[in-house]
Amino acid sequence: MDTLRLKNYRCFTDTGDIDFRPINFLVGSNSSGKSSFIKMFPLIKQSVGIKRNGVFLWYGNEVDFKDFANVIKEGQSFLEIEFLVKKFRIPQRGFLKSIDETNLKVNMRLSQKDKDFDYLESLTISFEDQKIKIYYNPKRSSVKIEVNGIPTEEDFDRVIATETNSLLPRLLFISKNDIADDYPMWCETKLRELQFTSSFSQYRKISRSLKLGSKEDVVNYITKQLSVEDKNTHINKLWLNNIYLLLHINNIIDGINLNLLSLSNNISYVGPLRATTQRYYRFQNYAVEEIDSDGKNLAMYLYNLDKESLNNFKNWTRRLFGFEVEVSSVNGNMELIINEEGKEKHNMVDVGFGYTQILPILAIIWKTLYKDFAITNYSRTTGRNQYIVAIEQPELHLHPRLQGLFASMLVTVIKEAKEQGRDIRFIIETHSEIIISRIGQMIATHEFSNEDINVFIFNAANEGMQNYIEKSYYSEDGQLINWPYGFFSDYVFED
Repeated sequence: MDTLRLKNYRCFTDTGDIDFRPINFLVGSNSSGKSSFIKMFPLIKQSVGIKRNGVFLWYGNEVDFKDFANVIKEGQSFLEIEFLVKKFRIPQRGFLKSIDETNLKVNMRLSQKDKDFDYLESLTISFEDQKIKIYYNPKRSSVKIEVNGIPTEEDFDRVIATETNSLLPRLLFISKNDIADDYPMWCETKLRELQFTSSFSQYRKISRSLKLGSKEDVVNYITKQLSVEDKNTHINKLWLNNIYLLLHINNIIDGINLNLLSLSNNISYVGPLRATTQRYYRFQNYAVEEIDSDGKNLAMYLYNLDKESLNNFKNWTRRLFGFEVEVSSVNGNMELIINEEGKEKHNMVDVGFGYTQILPILAIIWKTLYKDFAITNYSRTTGRNQYIVAIEQPELHLHPRLQGLFASMLVTVIKEAKEQGRDIRFIIETHSEIIISRIGQMIATHEFSNEDINVFIFNAANEGMQNYIEKSYYSEDGQLINWPYGFFSDYVFED
């Protein structure tokens, strides 16, 4: 996911396209929508892979939005979520082979089904000069499809949407003879009629290879594979292009769902309130592979790490923050011990509340960088595996020195990820002047590139700016451009 746009979501009429760089700061006054925006990511995480009555699981382990009515902007009847995936490629699986990649935009419009449930009203898929639009009724019992503005319903008796664990439903095509299939037989018949000098194997090749590109690119690919010469001027090229896309519509939907599944598995979220540290933790005999958003299971997660991984984590925190954490087990209980350089070891309860707040964040970031970047089937086929770490207010209860070290750590992580060819994006809500200014200092000393960071100002209209969300930039010397005068009380960047 490279950009995200939300319409009629919570306090937002339209966020505009929010593009994501390696580091993205969300700043602004309280109740300006920063937290609502960042919670879209754990919402995706908790919704994908679970059977739902509506599009999203509004209440779950990660976030609690209550229901659709509580999410949609007051007075509005629909919610739109739009995102862009650059270099989108459908994973090769089974017989299908994706032979191209493109920038693909997905728009989902959600409406209220009844007082309890929402439904997907429409889905728009756009790439190059192509657009596929699918309209659903509340029960998914009737689906209308437009390919590049041309309706297709006259070619079928009925199209319905099937229930899946994925975010987007697949389509089922029912012919006039009541034959149901997950791809339109009519398209296959029409394409076979164009073969002329081609063999069945050539037709089979285009039906089993998905070309994502412009209308011209798709038509050229089809005519070349089927040996349809240019002299056959009676062939409507737009019609030919649309048939091909319709034939592969479920493959495209599957590709988007696989992209969202990979993304949801790779989203980490840290809420603003971390669990209070206990002196002792009761041992529980189960494996812990994920860290809770409030860090309450951190002790069990660290205890479950193998010796090599735990030593890796300890060395990492010592290198970046000057301390390490040890897990001690005595009589069925565990305790977390903080070992600061040059000081005696102490139970984490006895060394200050700041460690309680920062340690779950550090563990999640370390886990993302060193544990989660194992190459999956999806990344092998697409060449891309993106990770998103969303954090609310990491500076809470942190001494200014630790806030500065946190900013430096972000830069180090991005550098190491880039060296290893890994795509990690931080989306961080913060009120910390120290974190913002420390990044600027590192840009000024050429320790970090200003091209790798965004700063989004929420409720910017109250700061005398034009839009509700404004984008600020760091210059090459670390100064913030398009930044409201006096935004921070005593540390001011000017245009």
